[in-house]
Amino acid sequence: MVIDGKRYIERSAAGEVLHRCYIEAKARTRKFGNWTSSPGEITVGQFAGFDLEVTIPTTADDGPCFILKGRRGYMAHHSDSPQGMVRVVENVANSLEGRLAEACDEMARTEKRLADILSELAKPFEKEERLMQLLVRQREINAALDLDKDNAGAMEAEAV
Repeated sequence: MVIDGKRYIERSAAGEVLHRCYIEAKARTRKFGNWTSSPGEITVGQFAGFDLEVTIPTTADDGPCFILKGRRGYMAHHSDSPQGMVRVVENVANSLEGRLAEACDEMARTEKRLADILSELAKPFEKEERLMQLLVRQREINAALDLDKDNAGAMEAEAV
């Protein structure tokens, strides 16, 4: 883990620095109240090929948290102990393979549903002949009741 340009091997040392970053972010939130004018995230280091950022919450009610950021951000909520903070960040990094597998499974299910839907769309409408018969009958009934004239008048009134 690299924090502020320095490589840390021991969890306790890295955790102390992460804890300090967390405290500083929390102090900024308390000092300024609503922190919406800030960039929101400050890069403090790198871990497992990701940028490690601490968030500046938008309100004092929200606590700061850490984010592993690549193309997407993966949130790691803070822990009360410095070593716990390192473990939380490690757990987020370790969970990414599982998340990837879940996303791949979901994508495979979605692709299968799409293929099923497309094959259903390609099939002819089974009741098309009956539908055409009923539409012809509806036109006959409308003509017998002069409903077409009423609809034409209503359409003209709507157009005006």
